[in-house]
Amino acid sequence: MKTLLLILACVAVVMYIPAGILISEGFQPERISIGQGTASIKAVHISDLHYPDASVSIDRLKKEIERFSPDLIFLTGDLYDSTAVKEDIDALSGFLSFLGNYCNCYMVLGNHEILLKDLVVLKTLLRDCRITLLENAACEIVIHEKRIGIAGISDKCSYGVTYVEGLDALTEDIPVLLLAHRPEKWEEYLGATTDRIPLVTFSGHAHGGQVKLFGIGLYSPASGWFPKYYDGLYKKQGHYLVVSRGLGGTEFPYRVYNRFHMPCVTINL
Repeated sequence: MKTLLLILACVAVVMYIPAGILISEGFQPERISIGQGTASIKAVHISDLHYPDASVSIDRLKKEIERFSPDLIFLTGDLYDSTAVKEDIDALSGFLSFLGNYCNCYMVLGNHEILLKDLVVLKTLLRDCRITLLENAACEIVIHEKRIGIAGISDKCSYGVTYVEGLDALTEDIPVLLLAHRPEKWEEYLGATTDRIPLVTFSGHAHGGQVKLFGIGLYSPASGWFPKYYDGLYKKQGHYLVVSRGLGGTEFPYRVYNRFHMPCVTINL
């Protein structure tokens, strides 16, 4: 009996990682609710698609977006992999047009887009598809008769204290939503935007910790081992961080117990 149990335990250990890799091929559109107010604004958060190395089909993403019926769509960087060429950028034109015409859509650049040799082509495509690229800039919009500010910080591989143009010009006391690729800089975002501290920050980049053991992410491209922020919702003193695990691969393509991820966030103001 002991020998049998030992054999079963060895088999379980050997199969643990392969099973985790298989499970990670799945896709999770996660519903997240923030706040207790009566005015609800819905936002879909897309990050780290790494096209052309996307791991979730564009058709599946479109169906989930339509099912959630958002007021806002946020693209928080690395929509494209740094290896993408002009043909790859153009290949997503139909999807980008769908996003830009579905509802208000905003994007910030991730570290991979910064390295694109055809970045000008991407910026032109975004403009043609009615997607607002926020490069250290902010704007104010009205949704469901509620004024909100939307700010974006471009990834330049070194944030430091960043000034977001137009942030101080927003109407006083309105909630600010911040798009910024790197979640490990959350504390800096909370202190780097003068007196307009973002209510909710949307980030990606950490790829869910790449390998998860017992629900804990082991590694992030920027934070290294055991990252602090890598998956889902975090709260600190009334402010929130939503981190997408991403939708595609990169230099290290394997994930373990770490499904591809699209947060669908309801913000109750």
